[in-house]
Amino acid sequence: MKQPIGSIAQIAYIVENLEQAMDHWINFLDIGPFFVIEDFQLIEPQYRGRPMGDIKFRVALGFSGGVCIELIEQIDDTPSVFREVAMEKGFCFHHWAYMTRDFDNEVKKYQDQGIEICFSGAVGVGGRFVYLDATEETQSMIEIIEFNPKVEAFFAMIEEAAVNWDGTEPVRYF
Repeated sequence: MKQPIGSIAQIAYIVENLEQAMDHWINFLDIGPFFVIEDFQLIEPQYRGRPMGDIKFRVALGFSGGVCIELIEQIDDTPSVFREVAMEKGFCFHHWAYMTRDFDNEVKKYQDQGIEICFSGAVGVGGRFVYLDATEETQSMIEIIEFNPKVEAFFAMIEEAAVNWDGTEPVRYF
């Protein structure tokens, strides 16, 4: 990834309709292509400190320069950080994310400041993540993503597709 480790690498939005949101970002802002994960699977998800069970959501990822744009559509009623924000603010900006190689110490740094972990787990490529409820400090959540070789390769593939994107295949599915 072109973004330095530890800097904001992703800006995420919760959306009501993934296709409409991608269309807007593609046609209005010339961002693409977007890569869609239809049934985003999590490993041992926790919501506000408790096991979460299955949550159904879809994700689209695209790049603008070195920053990943993430669009998230939750498609069930499972209590989640996405539902929280949608119910309070509507469909809108949700969180900033950055990557770190020192995941445990990075998470501890925020916990030592009293920032609550509101969502956590791991993704299929093996990287862990936490969402921190930093709404008082940043008016949003912050996601910390564990940066490992598989996570790096995944995001690099999406970023590379955006570098010389000519507008063809604006939406691609995993």
